[in-house]
Amino acid sequence: MSWNPVTGCLHGCSYCWARRLALTRLKRHPHYALHGFNPAFNERALARRFKPGEWVFVSDMGDLWGSWVPGGWIERVLEVVRANPRTEFFFLTKNPARYFEFLDRMPENATLGATVETNRDEGYERISRAPKPSERLEAMAELDWPRKVIVVEPVLDFDLEEFAEAVKRVGPAEVYIGYDNYGCKLPEPPLAKVKALISRLEGLTRVHAKSLRPAWYENP
Repeated sequence: MSWNPVTGCLHGCSYCWARRLALTRLKRHPHYALHGFNPAFNERALARRFKPGEWVFVSDMGDLWGSWVPGGWIERVLEVVRANPRTEFFFLTKNPARYFEFLDRMPENATLGATVETNRDEGYERISRAPKPSERLEAMAELDWPRKVIVVEPVLDFDLEEFAEAVKRVGPAEVYIGYDNYGCKLPEPPLAKVKALISRLEGLTRVHAKSLRPAWYENP
């Protein structure tokens, strides 16, 4: 399930489904009617009750760890996580370097993830204003935490050996890989290349293949 105590994002990713959702289907929801997709704290979400054994995706409608997010917002979210030690909370960000700021008080029931669509920095600014993919991979490799996850979704074209080696250095417990689901015509790799990456990573960790299909420019 998802839990959104903080919403909105300033990375400006061209493929962002959350921004599209906030400004269309959810635009009459009181929270999004007021804030749109601008970063906002959702005070009412802190009263959410969680059950032991649940797996909770935190802030899938934003980036809790963006550089613009006040530290106080993050602290209040972590307080709720600490208060529910038998619930597993999953964090996902395109700014994993921010994890280090809170690592000494990160709750043990947190899984720390990073979205890294490719290993290539060149041209990435046309896709997103988030930190470069190489910076995210380096931050996750340096992060000393027992449960780390890498999400390669939506997958962008990459250098096979270099990307596989970079993910290996991170040492993730799990990797998720999938194509864009929204017809954004991204610079994505051919399906055979993605399958080759999956094959290399399967010997290192658990790999979850999501939305595997031919690239938009390939014959079906």
